[in-house]
Amino acid sequence: MRRGELRYADLGGRFGRRPVLVLTASEIVPVLSAITCAPITTSLRDIPTRVPLGHLEGLSEPSEAVCDALATIPKEDIDTASLGSMSEARMAEVDRAIARALDIRRANLIS
Repeated sequence: MRRGELRYADLGGRFGRRPVLVLTASEIVPVLSAITCAPITTSLRDIPTRVPLGHLEGLSEPSEAVCDALATIPKEDIDTASLGSMSEARMAEVDRAIARALDIRRANLIS
């Protein structure tokens, strides 16, 4: 499992089984028991905290990665097969959407 992959996962409750975008850094995935992901929805809202996805990422219909509702999911609830993956450029869009959703500002990251 790598950062930027899309996989199916069981989010439980009202969200159920759906595609997710893996966000956890690839190098720490092997030692963790749960992985942080962005749920993927077909309910399009076109807001800055969501990233559009589609056929290029392995999905059958237009969707969005919901970066304002991140979830940490036990590894055993995430499928082993990848649906597709995001390029580095597309992951930069995801990083910006997460920063916006969590109000992370560049000035706060520079020491």
